[in-house]
Amino acid sequence: MKKLLWGLCVVLVSCGNPFEDFVLGLKEPIEEATVRIQFNLPENGKLPQNLEFSVEGPDAGKVVTNLNSRNFKISREGVIILAVSPEFTPTPAAPVEFTVVARAEGYLKIIKTFRFTGKANQSFQAQLVKEDLSGSLTTFQAEIKNTTYQTPDPTQKLLLTVQGNTIFRDRAGAEIPGAKELVMMRYDHKTAKNNLPAGGVAANPVGQDGKPLENAFDFLQVASLAFVQISSREDSRVVKTLDTPLQLTMELNPEMINPLTGARVKTGDMLTITSYDTDTGVWKDEGETRVVSGTGGKLQVSFPVPHLSFWMAGWRRTLCKNGPSFIVNSTYSGVDISFLAQLTDAASGKVIREYYMAVNNGSQLTISNIPAESEKVKLVLYDYSNYHGGNRTAPVAVSQAVSLCGTSTVNLPAFKVTLPRLVEIEMYTNCPAGQTLDKATLPAQMRIQYSEVGKGAWRDAGIVRREQHIAGTYRLKFGARYDIRASSDGGVTWPYQQKDQLINKTRWLIDVKTFGGKCK
Repeated sequence: MKKLLWGLCVVLVSCGNPFEDFVLGLKEPIEEATVRIQFNLPENGKLPQNLEFSVEGPDAGKVVTNLNSRNFKISREGVIILAVSPEFTPTPAAPVEFTVVARAEGYLKIIKTFRFTGKANQSFQAQLVKEDLSGSLTTFQAEIKNTTYQTPDPTQKLLLTVQGNTIFRDRAGAEIPGAKELVMMRYDHKTAKNNLPAGGVAANPVGQDGKPLENAFDFLQVASLAFVQISSREDSRVVKTLDTPLQLTMELNPEMINPLTGARVKTGDMLTITSYDTDTGVWKDEGETRVVSGTGGKLQVSFPVPHLSFWMAGWRRTLCKNGPSFIVNSTYSGVDISFLAQLTDAASGKVIREYYMAVNNGSQLTISNIPAESEKVKLVLYDYSNYHGGNRTAPVAVSQAVSLCGTSTVNLPAFKVTLPRLVEIEMYTNCPAGQTLDKATLPAQMRIQYSEVGKGAWRDAGIVRREQHIAGTYRLKFGARYDIRASSDGGVTWPYQQKDQLINKTRWLIDVKTFGGKCK
């Protein structure tokens, strides 16, 4: 088998062959109109052996892998990249829509619909969650039979009542007949806030009338979070609306604190109801509900559910939708690491939120969706990067004070951060005298990742492309040792690996002669 020559050099010479034998796939990955799906690995770092995966829906025939095949195989790291076939061009007038379905014995069924109206890429984290869990996370999966369902947990119950003769409809309004499958997840008040969809920030919410609300919001506390999905057993079409609303009842923990009163939640307290549509990304204010005493005197809330997705009961707070923009003033360019910045209250110095921001000259950090609890703020920059750490106690730059709410522009001098040595990565072939490398024969891209030795915690080091076959990175620390790997298929598989590499040279060469690179 062919081998990959790969090393760290100062001059263009062979540096040995640190990679083991491999078979190179020469197909060039599709890079537009793709969706990268990352599955978690719930069985000791592995996928379930019986995991079934399929692509369904009206445009399933227009979907390929990013290597332009119909072999929909998930990598051992839980990754599959799908793409709209290059034979089709999605547009708003002619979108490409398809659904992926994944199921393994003992886990909740995953169904996710993707819609492409252009060439923008998408991503999705597919979480394989055990069924029949109880406690802080309660899960339930069963065939639906127009009756009342209840999770197995006797202390934190989630009831979903389906009225007889209810008509179930998909997003287009078409009726979904036949047998159906119900999937439910419910997080209690201890875990709900950390599992809210889209980070729990309703950046562009709508009211009960469907019209945009003036202010964004997030949550002081979530009393209970439920995900409800009903799908056709025959073709996995997902129910979105119902002619007769379902009734959702969730028990509340009596030890939970009402953040508005500072006391334990009690009968008569009012909670806001919010829904989130995973297909459209729309947060909706669904009104309020009152805490009541249910069976056995347990506290609960109950409310109608006319459409299916995430539903949450809790207490919201208003956010400043638009805030200031901080513009970096520096001498840097091409820096691919970011540095710690803290947004602080200008009067008290209290840290409101932390960010990692670019320090290249002209880079911009725009603040948005911050609780309206401070009048003026400052941005404080530290010599502490997201790749190499540093000093996070002594600021290297502090902006002027500016109003938190409302748009404004503020300069931030960032001249004093410490940059590590630049390491360059180059695809090359040592051509004979009088010949040059034919760039058209280079791989379209080589993605590079590294990890601390033996830890398998992979991070991106950069992408070397055919059009620009030299790339520089500050992410590799000069003098450190790493495990290194590379991929030519967009990051689905990583067949080129070398362990315990010392980064002690400033030029890292990838000899591409043996896998397509030619001289002319």
